[in-house]
Amino acid sequence: MKLSLPRFNQFGFSLVEIMVTLGLIGGIAVLIMNISKQGSNIQTSTMAGNDEAELASVVRIILGKDVNCSESLKTLNPAFKKNVDELEKGEGFSIELFQVAQDGSKKIILTSDEDSPQSKFGKLSIKSLKLALDNGTGSNYALNPSHSDTGTLRITYEKPQGDGKVSKKMNIKLNISMTTDALNKTKATSCSKDNSQSVFKTAQVEGLITSGYVNNWDQEFEYKCPDQKAMCGEFSVHDNGTEDRRHRFKCCDLKIDNQNQ
Repeated sequence: MKLSLPRFNQFGFSLVEIMVTLGLIGGIAVLIMNISKQGSNIQTSTMAGNDEAELASVVRIILGKDVNCSESLKTLNPAFKKNVDELEKGEGFSIELFQVAQDGSKKIILTSDEDSPQSKFGKLSIKSLKLALDNGTGSNYALNPSHSDTGTLRITYEKPQGDGKVSKKMNIKLNISMTTDALNKTKATSCSKDNSQSVFKTAQVEGLITSGYVNNWDQEFEYKCPDQKAMCGEFSVHDNGTEDRRHRFKCCDLKIDNQNQ
């Protein structure tokens, strides 16, 4: 009788044992990669959530300055009624968010033009910026040198979720002051009507910049805004593993506006 014995290599392991070991190592590697990917997805999702909060803040800061409001909402003609119901249908005034400097120069801060870098806000991709007005007449505004209306700015964007993206909508309420001339041309003059206690009535926010993350996990840091700028915002992302936060800051030029005091 012949006995069939397992073949051993020079290290004393059979081929089957080597194959099983390699399989276990491969399985562990795949598991580690999946855990790492899940952790990365969670961190990206958390950062996108912070970007959402920062987006709403930046929009309010920019439109809080009258000249930015007027430039950004310059497409109000004809000012037919476009309420939230129309927003649900994809209607409304398409706008871009502008920042106007003291010398009159302007730059786009936010747009839905996918070819522009300003269509990206952190981890978010802006798909549309639509404004609806609650003009109750259903037609153009009547001749009036000074009147007002409430409006809704609908921002549609995509944010990362898991391995893909999800479409989201954000509504920002605005109190808009405007003027309408004899030719039914309507012009926004302010987006902060009735906000008499707002800082925007006494200050102008210009030169807004946002830092990258200034620290790593479990790391002390010190951050100062560039010269001639003041800190005007802070955002952070939390990690459950390290129980720590990474921080980034907003800095801007802050200039007193005596005319609005």
